Amino acid sequence: MGNFSYPIFYGIFCLPTVLSYVFADRKDFVFFSSSLLFLFSSSFFVFMVGSTIFRKRAFQLLFNQTLLLAVCSFEIAQSVSCYLQGDGFNTRFFQNFSFENILLTWNAYPEISFLIILYFCLIIILIFFCTINYTFRQWHLIGLLLFSFCTLFLDYPLKSFVKKHYGKASAFSENMDIRTMSAFGLNPKAAPPVLQKAVPGKNLVLIYLESIEKIFTDTSIFPLLTPNINTLINEGISFNEFVQTPGTGCTISGIFSSQCGTPLLLPSMMSANDIISNGYFQNAICMGDILGEAGYEQVYLGGARSDFAGKGDFLLSHGYEAVKGFGELQSELEHSDYFTGWGLYDDTLFDLAAREYIRLAENGKPFNLTLLTLDTHPEGFASRSCTPYTEKNNRMLNAVHCTDQLLMKFIETISSYPAYNRTIVAIITDHLMMRSGATQYFPENYPRTLLFLLLNTGKSYPQNQLMTHMDVAPTLLSALGVTYDSHFLYGRNMLEYNEKQKSIDYADPKLIEMTKSINEKYFSSHSLETTVESDVILDFQKEGKMKIGNRNVSVSYQGIPLSTDKFSKDFGMFMVMNENGKIVDSTVIHINDLVPLFLDKANSNDLFILTLPNRPLPLNLNRLVSRDGDGLSAVLGRFSGPVVNLGAFHDPATLKISTGKIEQAMRSINGSSTEALISPLKWLTNEYKKKCGEGAAIPFDNRESGLIHISCIKAGPNLFTAQLKRKDKKTYQLENITPLKQVDSNACCAYFAFGHLFMPLALNNGTIKIMKLTPIPDTKPLQLKSQNMGKLDTRTLKE
Repeated sequence: MGNFSYPIFYGIFCLPTVLSYVFADRKDFVFFSSSLLFLFSSSFFVFMVGSTIFRKRAFQLLFNQTLLLAVCSFEIAQSVSCYLQGDGFNTRFFQNFSFENILLTWNAYPEISFLIILYFCLIIILIFFCTINYTFRQWHLIGLLLFSFCTLFLDYPLKSFVKKHYGKASAFSENMDIRTMSAFGLNPKAAPPVLQKAVPGKNLVLIYLESIEKIFTDTSIFPLLTPNINTLINEGISFNEFVQTPGTGCTISGIFSSQCGTPLLLPSMMSANDIISNGYFQNAICMGDILGEAGYEQVYLGGARSDFAGKGDFLLSHGYEAVKGFGELQSELEHSDYFTGWGLYDDTLFDLAAREYIRLAENGKPFNLTLLTLDTHPEGFASRSCTPYTEKNNRMLNAVHCTDQLLMKFIETISSYPAYNRTIVAIITDHLMMRSGATQYFPENYPRTLLFLLLNTGKSYPQNQLMTHMDVAPTLLSALGVTYDSHFLYGRNMLEYNEKQKSIDYADPKLIEMTKSINEKYFSSHSLETTVESDVILDFQKEGKMKIGNRNVSVSYQGIPLSTDKFSKDFGMFMVMNENGKIVDSTVIHINDLVPLFLDKANSNDLFILTLPNRPLPLNLNRLVSRDGDGLSAVLGRFSGPVVNLGAFHDPATLKISTGKIEQAMRSINGSSTEALISPLKWLTNEYKKKCGEGAAIPFDNRESGLIHISCIKAGPNLFTAQLKRKDKKTYQLENITPLKQVDSNACCAYFAFGHLFMPLALNNGTIKIMKLTPIPDTKPLQLKSQNMGKLDTRTLKE
């Protein structure tokens, strides 16, 4: 090969880097160029050093082969990573970087494995020829200078691997660097999470009160409702400005964020209840992990089922040794039929908790006993042992009054034991109360806050600094006297609050998006994105489980596991794919949310796979996406483009969609027959025309009154009527929300789903549009910002 061996070697040597650039979702030309320069200079450097140090060709060859093949290995690893996940050395790569996974990938992609072997053989041969033909020239010193420059100043795969795998916690990529995180008030030391040691302090009794927020302690609104909690407020440290923020608005998100120091947010359409049940956030360092490392025995007792929203699995994976919900505690009931549709009454729970406290206290180890009450879950289930509330005849207020009595009785019981001298009691609201029989008494502009009390600290005073769920864990750990070397992303110790600390704008959309990315990248054991490593993309494997790509997911809705029969009647599995065939999001969807799903994606060109029951669907969508008969149908399509049926499955257990079927459907979508296929948006246009006509459009440009009356809003199975009051060009205030028992089957309704209000027939400047209104956080009364999602075909509506 003579003089041509080196140019040929360099060309083959750079091939994996070129492929990495081709496969990468984000094209970084600077990184690509610096990588090529590094490969050029490093190969010159290796050949020059090998010939200088060793006189024998055999040793030169061994030296050159070892170093250059090592560099090749990093280049190939990056190209394979880019091929599989569209990115190079990231957290997800290292989370899956193991010998077992290398073998799995090797077996899953035999063609690629063969090409890698062939490539290494070719490189070995080329290194051999380059070594035996190498002759040192003075100008080769340029290679040494270039190599030194590249090593010190440029970025390249080998450096990226070392930096991201062995680097410090501050080694963030893209927009998540130390400066950016600090500017938002976050702690960059929290990612990636690290915990090496923890030293125990006092015992903890942590009580989550279901929906009992601070307003119930206001005697001017609810006299004598919570006399015991009011007493405890005066006896302990009370945090008076505890507010609810995005990602903390339900029970599981309240528990998660208060223990893990970050809100329950991911870049997914999945509800908070379904995120945990699908195994995300396994890598987060939470309070339970720290207490577990410090040697605490940790027990959770709750009135509801422990598998709801994945609560049990979450706690067990973060330091708790025993998690007991309704299913585990039912056998301990004195009266076997004494429970509600949700689970245990609070008097039963507190009695069992008192017994558990005694057992833990007698063990002599530090302990954490965590409780979650249930009586105040809507619509209120007061325990029989309680004295009723006499000021108002209201079921929910009765339940609040009851839990107040039972809470004090429990604290009096445990305080009589010697172990209480080394026990801190923390009382916290899991989230603000949802709409219930009690919320009708809430004043319109009342500032709603949550309860957080610390008892038996030896101190009693009000703390009036703004705090959130994310501040609970570091504050509790400080109160306990536990020392540890971990960090929380959002959490601050409110017992040592410094007014000079950077304040956090919790509703900032940029912060919310950054938090979602950090949570997925550093705190989740797996990414939302999944590759397809077999010939099956979707497989209903067993009751309550479905395999999507290479991941098993729970078939649950709002945290409630679904039976195969229930899923096949009322639900569908919705998946979004990118152009590389990777599934980037998946969630279970109720048929009532089908129309708002298509409205929400009106401007999207994403590919989606959707399974739906073969039954009548809203706006006759079954004629578009499913077939007659029992079971399920599956479709592939684009929101703004055509939809192709993937087949019907009369028995849901046989639901299985192959990659070959997807490829065949893609050819139909991209082929010449596209015009014969219909898009979901066009279908909705036609159905609204048939059902409503142009006269049903809601005028959004009524400048005279500034009022917009919405006669029907569908929110899941519930119906409402409401009024929007214009504040400015794009902001509206939601008023006069009134429940509806039923509406005419032909009524043209707006939809509230996925946290937004969708108006399919909004008349604006003479054009009928799809309007999407997003709630503005912390506005009282609630205000919404409008967004034009595209227009319906008004010519079709006029016909």
